[in-house]
Amino acid sequence: MRILILLFISFFSFSQEEQYRSEFAWCNLKDEKSIDDAKNIASKYGEFVESVGSQYEQSFLAPMHAGEFQYDYVLWGSWPDGQSMYEEWGSYLNDYEKPAEVADCKKWRAVYNFLVGKSEIPSEKKDDKKPVQFAACKFTASGNSEKLFSAAKLNESELIEYGFKGWKHHYLFPYLGWEDEFEFDFIQVFHWDSFESRGTMAQKYVDFSSKYPENSKRFEKIAKCSGQNSFYEEFIFSNWN
Repeated sequence: MRILILLFISFFSFSQEEQYRSEFAWCNLKDEKSIDDAKNIASKYGEFVESVGSQYEQSFLAPMHAGEFQYDYVLWGSWPDGQSMYEEWGSYLNDYEKPAEVADCKKWRAVYNFLVGKSEIPSEKKDDKKPVQFAACKFTASGNSEKLFSAAKLNESELIEYGFKGWKHHYLFPYLGWEDEFEFDFIQVFHWDSFESRGTMAQKYVDFSSKYPENSKRFEKIAKCSGQNSFYEEFIFSNWN
């Protein structure tokens, strides 16, 4: 983990427009409470965020293929930058009248969120609940963040050239709340605008790999990933300008 602090020097050479801050909290619903109760509170908080002028967005993640996942859902919040993050936290702690809790949320963690590739589809074609896939990754002996970001741009151009649409590719690097014994360097995230987009990529990926054999090899020289888990994401609100 301490080595990662040195890596942030090269992070800021990457386009600032592609860098966000995000937070995750792992939550279990209280007795006789439902996910709809949690979403209702989140929606009302979105109204508060808008009223005070904070820039923040929030979605829920629920497990699909995530092994023995011990939580009902994961709260995923994001800000466009660090200033927005602390301004929103300030208004939440000082000005927000918190309702009765419907869930017990633990393991609050913040990350640097880098959007390194995307090819979106029109809004009317996007699903309300979208597939997301996470994997924990560690740099190889020759890998580093500069090579990772450079490879991501090449991989993005190949995915777009092939014709894959409706996807985003992120790298998450630990920021706050992570234990020193965290044994990975970053988390890779793919999320899709629809299940149709995900299915198309799954169906055609072998053909894509035969036409662009360096795509996966390029990444494997830089990092190794494990523990892939899939969730569905349901967007609740956004108050970004």
